[in-house]
Amino acid sequence: MRLETEEKVANRICSLMHAERKVKKISQQKLCESLGITQGLLSKIENGKLKPSVYVWLTFCRLFNIDSEVAMNEGQFKKRLTQSKKQIIKKH
Repeated sequence: MRLETEEKVANRICSLMHAERKVKKISQQKLCESLGITQGLLSKIENGKLKPSVYVWLTFCRLFNIDSEVAMNEGQFKKRLTQSKKQIIKKH
């Protein structure tokens, strides 16, 4: 079994957080209230400048009904991200 680097997994998490929030049309401010973090922190996470804590990631997954393991598997990640991007395009 080949393990992914922490950087790759963190980048996937950041991308998913941004895409899933957009799909649900939730503002950063609203999500921040649910996660208990600042808008500046969420912005840095979504832009890949900062890795979310395990607590933030797991809470996000619970709120968005996402299996937290999706970021650990490149195939699952790509499938989920593609689905999210298609939904974003449909809504515009």
